[in-house]
Amino acid sequence: MTRESSAGFLNSIAIVLTGSIAAQAIPLLVMPLLTRLVAPAQMGLYSTWFGIMAILSIVATFRFEILLTIERDPVSRHTCLVVVSSVIPLLSILFGFALLGATPWMRDLITGWHWSAALSLTIGIWALSMNKVWLALAVNTGHFRTLGIIRVATAACCALLQLAAVTVLTEHGLEWGYATGLGVGVVIGYLLLMRRVPSYEGGSIDLAGVKAYVRQKMQLPLNALPADLINALAQQLPILFVTGRFGASAAGVLALSIRVLDAPAGVFSSSVLDVYKQRAADEFSEHGNCRRTFLETLRMLMVVALIPSTIVLAAGPYLFALVFGEQWRESGLVAQILAPMAYLRFFASPLGYTLYICDKARQQLYWQIALLVLSTLAFILPETQHDAFVMYASTYGGLYVVYLLMSYRAACGTPAPRADSLPGA
Repeated sequence: MTRESSAGFLNSIAIVLTGSIAAQAIPLLVMPLLTRLVAPAQMGLYSTWFGIMAILSIVATFRFEILLTIERDPVSRHTCLVVVSSVIPLLSILFGFALLGATPWMRDLITGWHWSAALSLTIGIWALSMNKVWLALAVNTGHFRTLGIIRVATAACCALLQLAAVTVLTEHGLEWGYATGLGVGVVIGYLLLMRRVPSYEGGSIDLAGVKAYVRQKMQLPLNALPADLINALAQQLPILFVTGRFGASAAGVLALSIRVLDAPAGVFSSSVLDVYKQRAADEFSEHGNCRRTFLETLRMLMVVALIPSTIVLAAGPYLFALVFGEQWRESGLVAQILAPMAYLRFFASPLGYTLYICDKARQQLYWQIALLVLSTLAFILPETQHDAFVMYASTYGGLYVVYLLMSYRAACGTPAPRADSLPGA
């Protein structure tokens, strides 16, 4: 990476980071108000709802937004956009009917579940999926300022509508507020990108061309979908398992801990990832590896991650009680247990995208399967809530070390053959 490209890389990160800081700051500023308006059990139910939405939104996009991120040809980009924008509403409606039909079973499994949760999930799945599409399109075309605006606007709508909804609705206000806020964010993203991205100006749609594109490009989404679905399951299973085994209140305590620990990653590492995707893809395309960009990004993230991790380890329970209310002190204790794992995830998770850039999606799948199996065992084997949290943090931490090593190996590319091994040498 030349000095000019390195400066451009850091400048792009700064632009995206500014928007991400604002997007993360808004819900964090509203959170102390929400935690005083809702009980841990309500927070746990909302977190379970959110987990289901996050998992199903992976399927709803069919991971075509990965292609949308890396497509350089405007025609292919537009075709990909047509495909994913058509699939998302169809699958969202299908999931909505399925969730409505499963309401009696869900009510037995999750205390406080209601049919209105299925309706809000339908909206939420569609809106979250389309939001991913707009962000991928903004990254692809280098409109990082627009990406930041979309994130900030969506975060503000979600936070403010949640705050309004919990004061009006006695139940499920968090769910409906978030789903509605996402929907408003989708509209804002459409209006912004429609003016800035040439490939979204429309025109006639060639159905034969769409079919040919899907046949040609389907392999990457098909390889990525199982791995990302398993990853989403592994990320959301802690909340789902805790809800089932220890109750919604325990799930609410864990959810707030994870939310606070993941906030720095949402602010910084996700911003770096948005730029890293483009830079690493360009470097890999030109040189056959993206090692320089990988190491530069890794060093940056490792240093930044030390600050929040140290603060949580030193004063987690006190800070949680001070900021969110005394009833959330236990979340601070849980955050101390999870802090080392969160530190590793801060830089290992975004750099894992290297496996997609280097066409190593199958390795990603194997790692995700291991993550899912071990995370399931972490919440099944322990007898107490505390032991489950400790085992969860330990297994995830070890796997993130492995993930980082896999990503670095992929970033190094395929070494050139030695001269004495070439034919005729």
